[in-house]
Amino acid sequence: MSLESMMTDTVVIRYPVFVTDSRGNLIKDWTNATEVTTKAWITQRDTVELFGNREGTSSNWFCFLLKEIVLDNQCRIVYDAMTFEIVGKPHKAKTPEALHHIEVELKLVEG
Repeated sequence: MSLESMMTDTVVIRYPVFVTDSRGNLIKDWTNATEVTTKAWITQRDTVELFGNREGTSSNWFCFLLKEIVLDNQCRIVYDAMTFEIVGKPHKAKTPEALHHIEVELKLVEG
């Protein structure tokens, strides 16, 4: 079974546009983001309850993408009406011969 045949989920990768705010700082403008829809395999790893000043949950997910996908940790991934931030640098998984697929760790914070 190939990895591509296991990619039964559809995700949207959102690429931010950077604009300058009133203080001259570059900030992400998600309202004008570029989007690419692609196949993926996404799975939840764990969930943690948040306490203190903020009640809610934080969950960690993992996403496998096709090797042709170009993204970095500035992007967001949308899946099943949930928007995830990429944690760290995407990993380019290789075989001894070539690039095989892209792996990204995701974080979803709700509440």
